[in-house]
Amino acid sequence: MSCTQGPWYVNSNNPHYLPYIFADDGRLVGSVSALGNTKDALADAYLIAAAPDLLGACKKAMCFLTILTPKTQAEVLQEIIDDLIAAIAKAEGKI
Repeated sequence: MSCTQGPWYVNSNNPHYLPYIFADDGRLVGSVSALGNTKDALADAYLIAAAPDLLGACKKAMCFLTILTPKTQAEVLQEIIDDLIAAIAKAEGKI
């Protein structure tokens, strides 16, 4: 199974309209409707837009946990932590 390559971002220039999720190449990934509640729709859109980042961070963490070695532990762990922090912030609409 494949999906539209990330990163994805939310275009919410006008708070009175539904937010749209676009791929980095400009293709429309989707839109969100929350039955008139634009605040919830925007929060949902940010969460959806973070999906590729969250999946990537999870895959990286899984690889790290399965091949953990003392030599690379600190460097790789910091990279995973940074990716997770960024993905969570994106899902929460903070970046």
